Amino acid sequence: MLYKIKIKPRPTPRPRVGKYGAYYSKSYSEHKRKMEFLVKELRIPKGEYTHISVSFNFPYPKSKKKSECIDKAFCYNKGDLDNYLKCLMDALECAKVIENDNMFCKLQAEKRWTTDETGFILFSFRNF
Repeated sequence: MLYKIKIKPRPTPRPRVGKYGAYYSKSYSEHKRKMEFLVKELRIPKGEYTHISVSFNFPYPKSKKKSECIDKAFCYNKGDLDNYLKCLMDALECAKVIENDNMFCKLQAEKRWTTDETGFILFSFRNF
């Protein structure tokens, strides 16, 4: 089954280190909580999934002309793919959809542009 989260993808930043230990910025922590809430709303059954396929879809910048915007074009300049995956995996763990993200033996991920104004994440699971 294909799941869709209507949220602009955001990478997981490096944790900051303070005198009381490591922590994430307030804005990222809020984004992560929102992702967890949206994943819970999907009511994905808990499972021992071995394969995940993900498509991160970014809205075009407002400065880009509408005539130059191509839906589903590959996106090359939006950060490291593994950092976007980390955010989704953390949300799936916190929402209790998966036990641990180390159970995946195959990851398939891509970054694309979308003409949608907010952006979204599409993903599906499979067992081998």
